[in-house]
Amino acid sequence: MAILRYMIPILSVFLLTGCYEDFNPEIDTKPVLCLNSLIKAGEPIEVDVTHTWMFNDEKSERNHDVKDAVVTILVNERIVGSDYLPKEGDRIRIVAESPTYGTATAEVVVPYPTPIGKVRGCLITSVNATT
Repeated sequence: MAILRYMIPILSVFLLTGCYEDFNPEIDTKPVLCLNSLIKAGEPIEVDVTHTWMFNDEKSERNHDVKDAVVTILVNERIVGSDYLPKEGDRIRIVAESPTYGTATAEVVVPYPTPIGKVRGCLITSVNATT
């Protein structure tokens, strides 16, 4: 019966052993252009232009910036410079064109601030911390 005491740990070693294998599917995909931007009223518009990539992309060393893109910013259908500060209600369209990855567009309307009305049933506590 003493052997039964050692059977469970021995069997669990074989059952809990796993293998790791690199998974690199050979999927023929063509990267496309991506735009990322955070637009806030009263602050300059910044646009990050990258391209899509697969999780196993080892050649690019995780740098996916697109250097050859031409970015055009239109506010209310008029081209503006990079120093433009957006206002509430502006319709902003960003167009990026790259000879390598194609064209991407994004459009947004800068929102108006929403005032907070009555708040009921809210418990507010404060914590005083000393350093």
